[in-house]
Amino acid sequence: MKAQILYVEDDIINSSIVEDLMTSEGYHCTVLRSGQECLDQAAQIKPDLILMDVLMPGLNGLETCTRLRHIDSLHNIPIIFISARNELEDRLKGYNAGGDDYIGKPFEPDELLAKIEASIERRSTLNDLYKKAQQSDLTTNSLMTALGEIGLVMHFLQASSKIKTIETLAQKIIQTHASMSLEISIEIRIYDQKLHFCTEGISHPLEESVFNYVVSKGRLVDFNNRTAVNFPQISILVRNMPLNDPEKYGRIKDYIAIIAEGANAKINNLRSDQLIHRQYKNMLSIIDKTKETIKTVDNHYRMQQYKSNEILSEVSEKIESSFLYLGLSDEQETQLQSITKKSEEKMTQLFQKTSCIDEKLNHILSQMECAIENFSVPKDEPSDEENDLETITLF
Repeated sequence: MKAQILYVEDDIINSSIVEDLMTSEGYHCTVLRSGQECLDQAAQIKPDLILMDVLMPGLNGLETCTRLRHIDSLHNIPIIFISARNELEDRLKGYNAGGDDYIGKPFEPDELLAKIEASIERRSTLNDLYKKAQQSDLTTNSLMTALGEIGLVMHFLQASSKIKTIETLAQKIIQTHASMSLEISIEIRIYDQKLHFCTEGISHPLEESVFNYVVSKGRLVDFNNRTAVNFPQISILVRNMPLNDPEKYGRIKDYIAIIAEGANAKINNLRSDQLIHRQYKNMLSIIDKTKETIKTVDNHYRMQQYKSNEILSEVSEKIESSFLYLGLSDEQETQLQSITKKSEEKMTQLFQKTSCIDEKLNHILSQMECAIENFSVPKDEPSDEENDLETITLF
């Protein structure tokens, strides 16, 4: 059974277009004309997702979304903004209001449908993750009591030295912040790629675009109850900073900066390890290809030698057989035979020199293989810390 969609839009034409699209795709769609109607009826309708126009008379879409996030029964419903205003600043406002995604007008129907499907699937997955979190034997409070804030930071820095992959590092960062009751999103920039991770385990579409804004605003960026810390390879966005506790707020900012700086150094280290791995594999590949090439060249020369000897033997036989009718003297016959023999000897010497070249090339390859065997390459074996991560993960 398809999901229940609630569309909040004051424009009759726009709402009719979207309603027809939702119905044609099998969704149950309810249209409301204002933000206040949404607040009054959403709890009764119990939608699986809300499509929200931004510019509406009275209560606009941003204000409506903010109020929905403070209603217990509605706070986790996915909300997608639909607006003619689609600049980065507008998306930031949508993110600050609590939106899950944002699409500009006019939009492609397939794009809207894809965002709806992704948001509903994301909500379902998050619900499963929250259930697993509640069943976990190890709670955030017990870990916090055992280590304390600074202990958690020190534990992260020590543990990160054993981490072998970007994914494991991201999970360790999330775990450390979760142990301080902090919800975060992470953007890691490596090899011209942007990798996103978050507390819930599923990347937040609108939040990804927020990183494009905060990454250029300096080391620490504060907005509302969020703080972002930026380093060249990583940005960490904390969503629920303790604004009501100034002392803790200051400590947390220091801690996330330390964690981010340590993570940035680790990412550089992992990138160097990956580069070494690539160079190592490339060198092995080059050696294998060189061996094949030498083998091919050797076979080629051997075939050439065989054919050359065959041609010389044929020429020698023809010359000797021609002695019968050429009327040569014994001295002339001996001279021709001598010329033929010397040619064969020179050809043999030439191929022997080629064989020496092959031997030298094979010797060089052997030296390269020895050098690679003695070359220290980081191994991909899982570390104790990665096993430990699986033991104490919160989700």
